Amino acid sequence: IEAAVQHYRPVRAMIVVVEPSTGSILAMAARPHFDRDTRTGMQRNLVISDAIEPGSIFKIVALSSALDLGIVRTTDHFDCEQMYYTDPVLRVRLSDDEPLGMQTVAGVLIHSSNIGTYKIFQKVGQENFLRYVDAFGFGQKTGLGLTGEHPGTVKHSNWSNPTYSRFPIGYEVGATALQLTMAYAALANDGVLMQPRLIDRVVDCDGVVSVPAPIPVRQVCSAETARKMREILGAVITEGTGKQA
Repeated sequence: IEAAVQHYRPVRAMIVVVEPSTGSILAMAARPHFDRDTRTGMQRNLVISDAIEPGSIFKIVALSSALDLGIVRTTDHFDCEQMYYTDPVLRVRLSDDEPLGMQTVAGVLIHSSNIGTYKIFQKVGQENFLRYVDAFGFGQKTGLGLTGEHPGTVKHSNWSNPTYSRFPIGYEVGATALQLTMAYAALANDGVLMQPRLIDRVVDCDGVVSVPAPIPVRQVCSAETARKMREILGAVITEGTGKQA
């Protein structure tokens, strides 16, 4: 993270490495941070204390819910238009970075189409979508146990017209870096969301005293849905918007 900060000069940077099957946090760092030598800098742990608008990485909720409910298949097609789309009823406008035309459900996520994600969300509906938002752990503390954790922000009611088009693509919602990490870890863990943990074992001079058991929080989606999502997310790296990764 230090190398990335030196190279890109971001305002903030966060990194979390987690073991999906247990929820164990293997590494966690953020910049800016508190410098113990000079006793200056930010004393908040940004990974858990600051809720951000996640943007496109939040699209897994709309896609996962649609697949899990059997509303769409990965091979179904949606018209992602030619970069611009205006909903004829709500009169909200969406745009993509490139004209994508007809795309499969998988292609919508691979190419990160805002328009395609919105059209999939429309089939899912507000109530079902919010159910999966909650299931993935957004809008609630993760249970990590550190002080200063932000629960995030989720708008459960009083949606404006723009909310319908912005929420599914990761705006008008606040999530911490840890919440987002655990949501993706759930897909890696066959759909099971785990409670993140920092303590692997407790020992004294005579050896191990106790080993806290991993704590499953809930089954967010089926193992089959998680498998399909992993395949699509893998293609994001090989042929989609994540090629630089």
